[in-house]
Amino acid sequence: MASNGNVCSWIQERLLSGKGSGVFLNPIHSATILPRKPTALSFSSSLQLQGFAADRKQRSSFVQAPAVRRVVGSLTKTQGLRFAVVVARFNEIVTKQLLEGALDTFSKYSVNEEDIDVVWVPGSFEIGIVAERLGKSQKYHAILCIGAVV
Repeated sequence: MASNGNVCSWIQERLLSGKGSGVFLNPIHSATILPRKPTALSFSSSLQLQGFAADRKQRSSFVQAPAVRRVVGSLTKTQGLRFAVVVARFNEIVTKQLLEGALDTFSKYSVNEEDIDVVWVPGSFEIGIVAERLGKSQKYHAILCIGAVV
């Protein structure tokens, strides 16, 4: 092996020649070459929930990492479904517009106004507490939480 002054050039030469892919230096500055082992990783899973389906093998314009699960759903039948919306009053200039957008989306999916309950809380900290209580009441099929922490 080359002297300490030429260790870097020796490592570079080994890597460029394809004789080793992993080069590690120990505290004495000697080099260890680890052979490259081809590995194949395969991730395939799908998630099936009532009314929702997730499939990682679908093509999309979004960049997807193998560990990211994408859930795509559609809501076609809204009769009989109840929704709660928990909204923080803190940063109301933001949360009010988000609430209006959510209510507009509910109306686009033909959700009746009487099937939506809006609950205002002081801040984002209280959202989780109130959402948990609403969930335990079992009156709602879904609970939407809106808060803005800037």
